[in-house]
Amino acid sequence: MHVALVAFGETIALLFPVVNPAAVAPIFVAFSAGRTPQQRRSLLNRVVLACAIVMIVFAVAGERLLQALGISLEALQIAGGVVIAYAGFRMITATDDFLNPPPSEGDPAFTPLAIPLLAGPGAMAGLLSLDSRESDFWGSLPGIIAGIVVICALIYVFLAAGDLIGRKVGRGGLVTMTLIFGLIVMAIGTEMVVHGITTHGAVVAT
Repeated sequence: MHVALVAFGETIALLFPVVNPAAVAPIFVAFSAGRTPQQRRSLLNRVVLACAIVMIVFAVAGERLLQALGISLEALQIAGGVVIAYAGFRMITATDDFLNPPPSEGDPAFTPLAIPLLAGPGAMAGLLSLDSRESDFWGSLPGIIAGIVVICALIYVFLAAGDLIGRKVGRGGLVTMTLIFGLIVMAIGTEMVVHGITTHGAVVAT
């Protein structure tokens, strides 16, 4: 029980600043613009569910899966950065697609909102680095899962609050927000790629 409680606290303390739902909330607003209230709620539910599933699965089997596939966390970070940068590029160059998404438009709930913006390489690496996980994996697992559930509840709260604000700023405000945060999303993706390359290079050099 003690190990699980320690893991619970470690998981929340480590994941919250990494997942950073407050920073993703305005980006969620841009992706949910042009949708009906029911569609926005459905998108929000899918984002939170995807985050929960991905982080729980990775907490249980992520290390073994990456080892089996021969994939490093740095490579995962680079790939995630490319996806994020492309999403940001489309937010800037195809703003109307976000404000008036066509029926065939892909679902942004899983990519890029859940992965890699929220449950990205940083969260995955954090889950693998928990001290309690290293000392007693199965004893800490219930606490880790409970911590992930709390983080997902916080994601829901922050994204729902962002959606409420987004509905009050009007179309002009949404256009401005989409352009501004599209640039920020591109910068986030670029930073992830650069960090992944430099970190991977350091690993290779040793």
